[in-house]
Amino acid sequence: MPIPFFFSKLIPVFFYPLGFSLLLIAASGVLALFRKKKTSIILIVASVCTLYISSLSLTEHALVRSLESNYPQPISYPNATAIVLLGGAGRPAIPPRKYHETSHSADRILHAARLFKHRYAPRIITTGGRYHFIKAADVSEAQVNKSLLVELFGIDSSAVITENESLNTHDHPIKIADIINDLRLPHEIILVTSATHMHRSVLCFEKFGFIVHPAPTDFHADERWNFTFMSFLPKSGSLNSVTRALHEYYGMAAYKAFGWI
Repeated sequence: MPIPFFFSKLIPVFFYPLGFSLLLIAASGVLALFRKKKTSIILIVASVCTLYISSLSLTEHALVRSLESNYPQPISYPNATAIVLLGGAGRPAIPPRKYHETSHSADRILHAARLFKHRYAPRIITTGGRYHFIKAADVSEAQVNKSLLVELFGIDSSAVITENESLNTHDHPIKIADIINDLRLPHEIILVTSATHMHRSVLCFEKFGFIVHPAPTDFHADERWNFTFMSFLPKSGSLNSVTRALHEYYGMAAYKAFGWI
């Protein structure tokens, strides 16, 4: 596992709401030891406010919709070389799981199967390697997703190609280009991933010369935010969604800095 990849996963943790709040609390404790009581209290209040604001449905809706609204679902798609299904939608069969299962992004698998059955492309390319420091799995994300497509949707295994080496969004177009080059086919794909992740993914593939037809799925925010009394109460689900949205914004900033998009 490349060291830069490890740190690319580690460093942002401290800039997500929960990690940042813990940093503020730790800093407050240090200041308290040095009798900086006023500043220490300010950091504690800032920590609480960070968690509260990040756990509101209004914050969740604003951030998530700002990403999901970039690519609405089209009515149909043109024929393409392949449907590319990005990883992250499956869980490997690690005990107590007897079979491969789906994750919170399972809509990616459903949508890829749906598009394939509509014959928009003659093949599906599943992507994603093994994250040894995150999951103790003997199979890649691409293999898990292929298994689910074959088992649950009856798709012929010969129509599903696995790309087992990519570890992040930047890797996908590089590895998939190699596969399509071997097939001697045009670099025109239907790209399936979560709506929040689509913008960064499209930019990466286009940067590498692909013609991309976005097929977003896994939408989490309705077009309109509904205000109720419960809107003032913090929710763990909203905190999770805000964190995932920030992950995309941080990712886009880093990718622009590296010249990847």
